[in-house]
Amino acid sequence: MRVAIVDDDLWVRHGRAAALGELHGYAVVELSPREAMDYGSSWTKVDVALVDAHDATEPFDRFPGVRVVEAIRAHEAQSPTLVIVISGHFGNAFLRLRMAEAGADYFYRHQDVKDLDLLLAAINSPDPARRVRPPEPAVLAKLGLGPRSRPNAALHFLEDEGLVDAFDGRRSQKTLALSRRSIMRVRREMARLAGLSPVSPVSASRHLDVPEWRAVVDFVNRARGMERRGTSGHTDPLGPLSG
Repeated sequence: MRVAIVDDDLWVRHGRAAALGELHGYAVVELSPREAMDYGSSWTKVDVALVDAHDATEPFDRFPGVRVVEAIRAHEAQSPTLVIVISGHFGNAFLRLRMAEAGADYFYRHQDVKDLDLLLAAINSPDPARRVRPPEPAVLAKLGLGPRSRPNAALHFLEDEGLVDAFDGRRSQKTLALSRRSIMRVRREMARLAGLSPVSPVSASRHLDVPEWRAVVDFVNRARGMERRGTSGHTDPLGPLSG
């Protein structure tokens, strides 16, 4: 069985690879998230991918594991790679929605594969109860989202437009070096891709059919995995994420 271990933590990669590599019948490759995104057609030779979801050092999207899953799904052969996501952010609704959109198969916590026997069980006989599914509609509704929300597509749009620096939670719309047309375009795209709606029926904006800017900022920062404290040491106004 050909197994790829993707993790930003070098020691985690080494540890899991060493444990599996000592067993007969397993060929193991270790990859950082960046290497995994560039692995290209080599994914067609991988049977199982163990993908860590989170990396706090990423400047924009702190869930690079999502991009890894997208890269795997873009280079599949006739027999698809089994993708097992491993993350301490197990209860994060945004991450679950993003992994479902990307096409991951199963979701495990690190403690669920803490020893070799548990790791082998996950690889060879994954628990059906751990299938990756979008959060329940009631959970999505609390986040201002719906079953058709596509946070991955929304974040790709922002990156393609070169707008990733516009979503620091401590900045207001007035401080952005963006034209009114650019801001309105982002708001409309977030309404379409993310399914966001206006925060309230009463707004200072003349455009009541699109989300307010603060709702867009909230969505983007939660989708990209902002922690309680940012890299600058300031407290994130969005508060802690679950998981």
